[in-house]
Amino acid sequence: MQGTLKSLGIFALTIGLFSAVYYRAETTPWQLRVTAALTNSASAALNLLGHPTVVSERPQIGARLPSYVLHDDRIAVDIAIDCNGTWAFAIFVASVLAVRSSWRAKLWGVGLGVPALWLINTVRIVSLYFVAIYVPTIFEEMHLYVWQFLIIAAALFLLKLWADRFLPPANA
Repeated sequence: MQGTLKSLGIFALTIGLFSAVYYRAETTPWQLRVTAALTNSASAALNLLGHPTVVSERPQIGARLPSYVLHDDRIAVDIAIDCNGTWAFAIFVASVLAVRSSWRAKLWGVGLGVPALWLINTVRIVSLYFVAIYVPTIFEEMHLYVWQFLIIAAALFLLKLWADRFLPPANA
């Protein structure tokens, strides 16, 4: 029981620290860098797929930090700071840190899980680009409901994969 409470405390502390930093994003540029890098990753993937795109900054009304726009001659997809998927990363990292395991196992989890989530998040942006072009009537549903669920589910699935590989069986 004490170990469970400790794990919950570590998870809550990690999410709390992330939240404190996240909600200061209006005054700190780290979220801007994450959003820019994600948008550039999606643009690079689209360019490799034969869809030349560029990335530019766009000021947001009422916000101190801009969003990034992924665009070509047909469409512009705005990637705002709140839409960069960082909560999935926070849930994954907080969970890995909270689980009773060695620091080596935790480093493997974060070291493999974060790039995997980055790739999935890039696929999310690329897919939303194609939805915006070919089926724009479902863009909002895909963005707000389908991909919100899928990116969190991906973080939990990666956590399960990590736990299966790096944690001893419960009855051992």
